[in-house]
Amino acid sequence: MKKPPPKHSMKKHSMKRRVMKRRHFLRGLAGAALTLPIANSFKFARAVAQDTDVPVRFLAVRTGHGTDVPFWRPQMPGGGMPTATDMALSALNFDYDRSFLRPLQGHPLRDKVTVIEGIDHWANMANGVGHGGHYGASTALCGARTTDDSVGRPSGQSLDQFLYDGLAPGEGPHLITASVSTSANNWKAMSYRPDGSTAAVTLSPADVFRTVFAGFTPVDMPEAPVDYSGAERSVLDHSLEEIRTLRAQLSGAERERLESHLAAMERIQAEIRGPEMMGPTLGCLTTPMNPGDYPGFRYNGDHTSVTARTRLHAQVIAQAFACGRSRVGTLMLLDDHLNPYFTLPEVRAAYPDVSGEFHDPITHQYWSPTSTDRIRRIFSMAQQYQTRLVLDVLTELDRVVDPMDPSGRSVLDNTIVYWHNEFGHGPHSRQGANHPTLIAGGGGGRFRMGRYLRVREQGDDFTMPPGTAAPNNKILVSIARAMGHEIDFYGDAAMGRDRASFPEFFGGLSMLNA
Repeated sequence: MKKPPPKHSMKKHSMKRRVMKRRHFLRGLAGAALTLPIANSFKFARAVAQDTDVPVRFLAVRTGHGTDVPFWRPQMPGGGMPTATDMALSALNFDYDRSFLRPLQGHPLRDKVTVIEGIDHWANMANGVGHGGHYGASTALCGARTTDDSVGRPSGQSLDQFLYDGLAPGEGPHLITASVSTSANNWKAMSYRPDGSTAAVTLSPADVFRTVFAGFTPVDMPEAPVDYSGAERSVLDHSLEEIRTLRAQLSGAERERLESHLAAMERIQAEIRGPEMMGPTLGCLTTPMNPGDYPGFRYNGDHTSVTARTRLHAQVIAQAFACGRSRVGTLMLLDDHLNPYFTLPEVRAAYPDVSGEFHDPITHQYWSPTSTDRIRRIFSMAQQYQTRLVLDVLTELDRVVDPMDPSGRSVLDNTIVYWHNEFGHGPHSRQGANHPTLIAGGGGGRFRMGRYLRVREQGDDFTMPPGTAAPNNKILVSIARAMGHEIDFYGDAAMGRDRASFPEFFGGLSMLNA
């Protein structure tokens, strides 16, 4: 596949010239910070308007265990699936029983994500290949069929490698391939070279930091950031007190709903009071928080080690993007080798006796005719935890003001984050269809955020035959175009040479565009 050079070059972006100073940042907040909570006031300084002079970054994030479509999608406020194929997330509800994306409800970054339903990893299922389950996971970033060697080796390179190879010399010199998981074999990897071999992953955030920032010194350090966390806590404390007063006046279902909302706000309050909530970071600092090797570096069986390492990886990636040390990366959060879910407080409280391996007894049994309410609820709690991890990644990217953006937007605003899953909907035999997909950040306004998109209508089993599918190849094309590549197809080389047989695999996903 011929790879034309991208439109954007870091040569246009002198770090010394473009570092965001505190006075510039405060000017963007003028008139807003005094009247709005800080989460809202940032929107004034980070107006979403496409700027072709600001470099777009790309980060792919993967979680595992697949999805169940009715619990992935948001609902109408009164229940039921969205009534339109393109709706604002602010008009929809994630806070319903067993909702996989429940952490998005009321989250300050909800307007910076777009939830997509109906994407198929069909390149690996078309033309009778049929490698489903784990062996098809590479299709997410490769858009290609796997080989027949039972290890899921793709027939082409992954999008991150393609984008990295197309950068100009010195433009984001490092490709980041980080992992919170412990595996990196062919059918558990994310990043693949042109010959289908896997790229090495780095498990330690400290090792990623040392590699990316070796020999690097910022040429113009920004002033210390202003910490607005005290004001934010005061606003939240006031709101919680009002809710507690109202609760005493209610009863029955109304009180139950209010208590659910209060519990959610108190969880947010606990997050804000935590040491990791440091307020915005301005520019390229290269020291996100002394990213030393977390003690649970070799997964210790507890969710706390996964959460901590996820945040450290995200902080290093955010600084690498801000400092121009990288523009492309992958971050594998979880696959079915890790079993941190049984240590989650909500799981321990509801099912104190649960133990052992997660994937077979929970993920596989979820789809069995003998599945129980216990299995379905544990699976839902695990999915909600994965959503919280992804939101942790987005939060770290959003905390760093992009020094290459004079409008004061965050690194997240100028990044395309592509969250996908190892599996689609249903048991292994048909998991090429309907993969859970979320795009965040929007790449400097190139993609429209804060939306729910249903890219195709679906039957009762949420699968579709070839010819009517919505392949993820279209998402890969859209991302590549946003990064400056004028291409019409990305993925399986044989399909790319046979447009007549595979017309639905060509072009971008037009619904994504602003």
